[in-house]
Amino acid sequence: MKRVFIILSILLISISHLLAQSHAEILGSWNGKLDLGAAKLSVVFHFSLIEGGLHATMDSPDQGATGIAVEKVTYKEGLLNLDVTVVQGTFDGKLLEGDSVIDGNWSQAGRSWPLLLAKGGFKKPNRPQEPQPPYPYLENEVKFDNKKAGITLAGTLTKPKLRQPVPAVVMITGSGGQNRDEEIFYHKPFKVIADHLTRNGIAVLRFDDRGVADSEGDQATATSLDFATDVSAAVEFLKSQKNIIPDQIGLIGHSEGGMIAPITANNRDDIAFLILLAGPGTTGKQILLDQTELIYSKSGAREGLIQDILEANAMIYQLIEKEEDNDKASKKIRKYVKKKAKGYSDAEKQSRGWSDEMLEQNLNILTSPWFRYFLSFDPVPVLQQVKCPVLALNGSLDLQVAAAQNLAGIEKALQEGGNTQFTIKEFQELNHLFQHSKTGLITEYVQIEETFSPEVLDFMTNWIISQIK
Repeated sequence: MKRVFIILSILLISISHLLAQSHAEILGSWNGKLDLGAAKLSVVFHFSLIEGGLHATMDSPDQGATGIAVEKVTYKEGLLNLDVTVVQGTFDGKLLEGDSVIDGNWSQAGRSWPLLLAKGGFKKPNRPQEPQPPYPYLENEVKFDNKKAGITLAGTLTKPKLRQPVPAVVMITGSGGQNRDEEIFYHKPFKVIADHLTRNGIAVLRFDDRGVADSEGDQATATSLDFATDVSAAVEFLKSQKNIIPDQIGLIGHSEGGMIAPITANNRDDIAFLILLAGPGTTGKQILLDQTELIYSKSGAREGLIQDILEANAMIYQLIEKEEDNDKASKKIRKYVKKKAKGYSDAEKQSRGWSDEMLEQNLNILTSPWFRYFLSFDPVPVLQQVKCPVLALNGSLDLQVAAAQNLAGIEKALQEGGNTQFTIKEFQELNHLFQHSKTGLITEYVQIEETFSPEVLDFMTNWIISQIK
């Protein structure tokens, strides 16, 4: 019996060795770029042998997605076939002579694009603004408690090397779980902002969102109201620190952070000022509809497609607002989409997000506590209550929180509330991340080396200094 086991072991090792040999030329990382016309997206595939079989994962670095599962991998005699079910995509290619290039096509949503893969991994884009040590200020890793939520949050506190007390700000990230640097597409905008402010005499506390990185809590069940309690806990922490002026603590919120900041300020009486970076001045529902129209239009989608999607989204949002029960709401949405999509081809359904797979994925988001709250949120009554100085900024190429209507909404609400201490400014040719851009499209974010506009950094810094004199 022992001899049989040894023979079987040798046989298995031999088979694994043969598999490794037959797949040797494909193992490792391969990268390429999809030319979509309006944008070019980097694609990376990683191949390895697991338990004798060929395994693969996919990265889309420009979209911040890594480790996407490749459900089916077939490789034989130089021909490669990949099935990435989670994104409804497939790749078919052929290893060219020399074993360093795979010539193929990527297919998704009924369309196909040439995709040439070269041997090697993805090279991290250049980010010249990212601060590097040694810093001319103090930097400490900190933790503080949100007693109301029963969680501990982690962050970074940067302080000027000054003996006298200094003003301070708390940074508030945008939607979705983000780390303390608000890191996205290899950019770290909050780190860049914190560095600039601290070099100019202002302490900065930035922290990981609850449930992200080193912070405790559950991101999935939280709403903007919950995040406001995290910010309030951050303010309390700052007030307990040496060399921080307790009545000169302000809040800087980006995107959703721009709605959390005034919520926090209205729950306290000690916030010195607010800076709203691409903050909302219209309802969550209106922001989402405007965002959809702007992005699809800028991407070159035809008007009929855009109107189809807007009509459907408006109805879906209405169904969510009217039906509080998630199961009932999901059932009604499925019924509506099925009727709306009747007569459309699979490709047409895919382009509108109406395929069964895409709909089921989206339903989890649409019925989440966060989405429900955001959808119905109206910033006007909140902004009307804000009494401290406010600086509201946005970029003219922001396709996610449209500058004109949202800045106008913020200004009107502050005026109606009797607040006369505010500054509203739109910067030309800046996108949602406050980068100088050409289109404002999300696909452009990773291609831009600039992390955050120097003009906006200076404008914010000078404005804060003017408020605390």
